[in-house]
Amino acid sequence: MRPHPRHSLSRARLPLWLWLALLLLPPAAAADELPYPAFTALYRLYVNQLAIGHQEITLVADPDGGYRYSAKTDSVGIAALLRDDTLRELSRFDYHDGRIRPHEYEYHHERKDQERHVRIHFDHASGQVVNDVQGERWQMEIPDDALDKLVVQLALILDLQNGKREAEYAVADGGHLKTFRFRLRRQESLQTPAGRFHTLKLERLREDQDRTTYLWVAPDLDYLPVQIRQIEHDSGREYLSQLLTRDLL
Repeated sequence: MRPHPRHSLSRARLPLWLWLALLLLPPAAAADELPYPAFTALYRLYVNQLAIGHQEITLVADPDGGYRYSAKTDSVGIAALLRDDTLRELSRFDYHDGRIRPHEYEYHHERKDQERHVRIHFDHASGQVVNDVQGERWQMEIPDDALDKLVVQLALILDLQNGKREAEYAVADGGHLKTFRFRLRRQESLQTPAGRFHTLKLERLREDQDRTTYLWVAPDLDYLPVQIRQIEHDSGREYLSQLLTRDLL
């Protein structure tokens, strides 16, 4: 006797209503291509005009999908002799429906006398982030458009590229949900170690008045910041970051 054939899930055996339902289902959400070139940029860092470090910013496609935006900061000169700090930040994200969606953020600060390690996981489905600071974990609710404090820099660049001159972002940072606001002040011609650029000067708007932060972005470099200055009014310290080089990858 010939065995009965196994029944397969074929079109002939599916009811017509089920086939119609399957055809009407929306396609699975897919990440879009980021409208910004992969690059690496090197900055020199100063405190009160004293060179203290270098920072390298890199944007690349992630081999596992999505993108990686990273910052590596090392102390130099007398600062390296006194502290020898190394700071690493990494944001993994994708780009969907015209906005950045972070998935994970890492912060690693290593010094001679201590270390600090932070990891933040974004769960957009549940509207929460999981914070892991030195092994201590807790959760926090976030809005759907929340960013981490590193990739917010790239979100600002993209918004400027799209014509915005004022922007506001919800940022998950330090176990709190913060608001980062930026506004265009004026256009300036600015000389930097990387050359002279026509720039847009923006100010980060803060509720407190103890710090003032300005950014100069160059449209000719895809709105990359070519200079950042922060003034601490209580201490009188002035922090400066200036672009040295930018290379497309």
